[in-house]
Amino acid sequence: MSKVISELSTIVGTYTDKDGNKKNKYHRLGSIIDTPQGHMLKIDSIPVCEPPWSGWAWINPPKERTISFDKKDDDIGF
Repeated sequence: MSKVISELSTIVGTYTDKDGNKKNKYHRLGSIIDTPQGHMLKIDSIPVCEPPWSGWAWINPPKERTISFDKKDDDIGF
């Protein structure tokens, strides 16, 4: 069975939080997956940002992902 062992992310911009602090905006590029045949790289997306992406990415532990199914059609903004 395959398992995500790391995530790839990169900085795609900055923003200012409610306290006026400048923060980096990150984009998840993909994952490194452990498979029976060895480690594999799965790229989900390539960022389009200004200035253009340099090609560098961080390898981080995977984040816990939760999926919420409690939204109703009335909550969707379109």
